[in-house]
Amino acid sequence: MFDFIRTIIFWVLMILITVVLTVCGLLSVLIPSYRFRYFVITRWSLVFIFLSHYVLKINYKIKGIENLHHKHPMIVVSNHQSAWEAIFFQTIFPAQTWVLKKELLFIPVFGWGLALLNPIAINRKAKSNALSQVIFAGKKRLKQRIWVVIFPEGARVEPGKSAKKWGKSFAQLSFETKSPILPVAHNAGKCWKKRGFVKPPGTIEIEIGPIISGEKSAQALFEETKTWIEIHSSSLNSSH
Repeated sequence: MFDFIRTIIFWVLMILITVVLTVCGLLSVLIPSYRFRYFVITRWSLVFIFLSHYVLKINYKIKGIENLHHKHPMIVVSNHQSAWEAIFFQTIFPAQTWVLKKELLFIPVFGWGLALLNPIAINRKAKSNALSQVIFAGKKRLKQRIWVVIFPEGARVEPGKSAKKWGKSFAQLSFETKSPILPVAHNAGKCWKKRGFVKPPGTIEIEIGPIISGEKSAQALFEETKTWIEIHSSSLNSSH
């Protein structure tokens, strides 16, 4: 019962905050600076994590934070269990863009703010075009010193389950740009479940792995990253 009440309070507050910050985001377009616009709009993510902690009682622990110190922009590759991790990444990684399905941009208010951050929005049904789009846009963002976040599983996968297939765009992008990959594993789905309105309290564990050099073949990059994430996400999912 308390979890349900906390969840209601959380979403009421988030709806109000979303409307206010979307208006601020739209106004920020008047200033021709992507990083300023990014700063304004991603305040929403900070509020989201803040309210998740104090209202929903969802805490988090990070291991491997020292791996974030790198002078070049990186390609963040992570398993995907919920919306929580995508939002949380905005609070710990430098200015970033995300590879996401274009349908998200059509969500009223939320999608408008998301579109202002110029994500790499793809049509997952057109797989060949999606790959070339990720490579083309990803190269451009990395040259602008913007990190690229990719969830190669393509869709949310419940804790304890495995994705049927992984996309390889992150490996190809790393190979062609020689940009390092930062693997991330987590168990956010334990608190922020794929299905279900109520968000139970708990502690989400995030593990940031050692940097994987882009000076390898695309296949080697794919296999090394996939293996690390699958091993560590499996360990986190079975830890409690």
